[in-house]
Amino acid sequence: MIGAATILASTFDRRVQKIARANRGSTLDGILDFSEKMGRNKYGNLAGGLFYLGGLTIGDAELRETGQILLEALVANRFITNMLKRTIGRGRPDHPEGSGDWDFLEFTNDDANKSLPSGHTSTAFTIATVLSKRFDNIYASIALYSLASATAYQRIYSNNHWISDTVLGAIIGYTIGSKIVSLHEGLNNNSTKNHVNVYPYIANSIYGVGVRVGL
Repeated sequence: MIGAATILASTFDRRVQKIARANRGSTLDGILDFSEKMGRNKYGNLAGGLFYLGGLTIGDAELRETGQILLEALVANRFITNMLKRTIGRGRPDHPEGSGDWDFLEFTNDDANKSLPSGHTSTAFTIATVLSKRFDNIYASIALYSLASATAYQRIYSNNHWISDTVLGAIIGYTIGSKIVSLHEGLNNNSTKNHVNVYPYIANSIYGVGVRVGL
C-alpha cells in the first residue's frame, strides 16, 4: 500500500515540480520558509524537551509523557528515514540525472542521492501526528497537519524533493507517530501486563532506538 502510493505519486513528480517552480513569489517564500522549520529535528527535539521539562516542573504527567512520546517518535523517525535515504539512493530534483538516478543498496553518503523519502516531511508529520493524538482537539489537529503539509510543499517548492518523496515521508511520519502513541497507551492500560516500550538512545553522536519488553 505504501509502495503503491509512492509509485502513483511519482507519476506526477515532474508535473508538480514544474507547477511549484512556476508559482514562486516573495510572499509564498516567507510563508513556506516558516513552515520549513517544522521539518527540522532540532525544533522538534526542543518542543519535546520543553513539554517533558514543563510537565516535570508543574507536576503534569500527561504533558511530561507527551514530551517523552515526541522525543521517542522523532528518534525512531530519524533512524528509519535516514536508513531508507542511504539504501534507496534517489537523486534530488537538482541532480544532473534527477529522478532517474538511483544508487540502490550503495549506501551513499552523497546528499544529492538522498531524496527519497523527504526527512523534513517525515519529521513534520511525526510531530503533527503525536501532538494531534495527544491533544485530541480538532482545531489543533487542523493547524498541525496544515503546517506539516506546508512543510511538504516547501520541499518541492525549494526544489529539494519530488512529490513522491514527500508522500512517502508523510506516510512514514504518520505511521511512526501513531505507533509510538499507541505503544504508550498500551503501557498506561493497567489491564495489559505484556507491553513494549520504545525509547531513544543517544550517545557519542550516535542515534538509535531502544526497546524494552515487559512481561
